[in-house]
Amino acid sequence: GTKRPPTPVKFDVNDPLHLGFALSCANLFAFNLNLPTIDEATVKKAAAGVKLEPFRPKQLKIKVDDKDTTVEGAGDDDTLLANLMKELAHIDERTAAVKLSPADFEKDDDTNFHIDFITACANLRARNYKIPEADRHKCKMIAGKIIPAIATTTAMATGMVSLELLKIATLKDRKIEDFKNAFANLALPLWLFSEPLPPNKTVDKDYDPIAGGAIRAKPKGFTPWDKVDIKIPNATLKQLTDHLLQELGVEVVILSVGNACLYNAFMPAHKKRLAEPVFKIWQDITKAVLPPGRNYLIVEASCSDPNDGVDVVIPSIKLTFA
Repeated sequence: GTKRPPTPVKFDVNDPLHLGFALSCANLFAFNLNLPTIDEATVKKAAAGVKLEPFRPKQLKIKVDDKDTTVEGAGDDDTLLANLMKELAHIDERTAAVKLSPADFEKDDDTNFHIDFITACANLRARNYKIPEADRHKCKMIAGKIIPAIATTTAMATGMVSLELLKIATLKDRKIEDFKNAFANLALPLWLFSEPLPPNKTVDKDYDPIAGGAIRAKPKGFTPWDKVDIKIPNATLKQLTDHLLQELGVEVVILSVGNACLYNAFMPAHKKRLAEPVFKIWQDITKAVLPPGRNYLIVEASCSDPNDGVDVVIPSIKLTFA
């Protein structure tokens, strides 16, 4: 059949389905946090006082094909990430000390809000896509049949990733030995954990099969986590190449941002770009706009040694231009 576009559902506290979702969700969280359950009247009163901002679609950019130079992502991704990092950094001791209780799914207990939550979620999604809704009994019957399906490798991997994220959230109290890589196979069953390996280091080579000759690393032994941090307000291409020559002793051959080639020393037409700001060149080529709050570009450089012409590999460049 034809695809159905989703339709937003505006929250209405007088709609039993909307109120049922808020009630079941609140009580599931209450169980996790070891708090007393709340009744429908309390939830309805609290929900009625909440002012919801109208939905506004994000400015989302997605690449069409491999030749597309669009920078993917939503316009406010960086802002949201920065706000979340601030929240994680200010978790107080009282919050960190809260003991959580897992909720084991039980479809036959009508007081635990499990089936109520599933029913509300399913029917709200049904309204989004204008498909028939299901009553509580049907949802209970279907949910009872799919319990084995949710105990999958995907669910297990999600849990393992979440544990590692919690370690990052409490990073100041962690050692590298606390973090783990995992290999799991439920069919055997087998679980293997190991400490993460250090990042690969880029070193000098007498012969590199990709470059077809010798390569030199500057600085020696840098890793993918390292960056060349350059801060030049409204930097021109020439200012950037001169800075790399003076500070790292490398001669720039090619500069690129993503799939966009900003400069190629072998192309005479690119010589006129040397006097232009790097950011303007990037904008003219990609027709893209940086997300709000971002004032830098990640630039990749192919370089050579000005003394003997040997290819030089350097870390990615973070060019801050404002």
